[in-house]
Amino acid sequence: MLFPMPDRSNNNPATLTSLLKDKYSLLGRLCQHAEYLAHLDKKLCLFLGSPLNSHYSVANYVNDTLVLHSDSAAWAAKLRYNIPAILSYMQNECNLIALKTIRIKIKLPDNSAQHEPVIRKPAISSASAIFINQAAASMPDDDLRLSLLKLVKNNQDYI
Repeated sequence: MLFPMPDRSNNNPATLTSLLKDKYSLLGRLCQHAEYLAHLDKKLCLFLGSPLNSHYSVANYVNDTLVLHSDSAAWAAKLRYNIPAILSYMQNECNLIALKTIRIKIKLPDNSAQHEPVIRKPAISSASAIFINQAAASMPDDDLRLSLLKLVKNNQDYI
């Protein structure tokens, strides 16, 4: 599908605002859709009330399907119990006459950027370290002996 390009005969670059507001550009339509989803989210938030309204978000509305993201399986189940009421509200109060289906997906919050995983070394007791040292001293296999000594050495901080 081709859309008319904005007139740039004077070679002036388009401003970001004009690109975002241009209803014929892909970016402009995407922004309009995002604004519409935010509008639906606000209306549904008022309808559902607390605490349910803080555990979901409107993810998309395409054709006859409204997609909601929930932050846990428990809240998704509570949303599913409310699907008939949500469907009726969205059709009647939000003018989504074509709406037939509400899908609820679980989308866990992305905490990977906030926390680095803590890697803990297994700790051994002092008695275990002494026993491993004694066992390593009598080991005929050099590789095994070195591995056991390394194990004790790496755990010295925890003993």
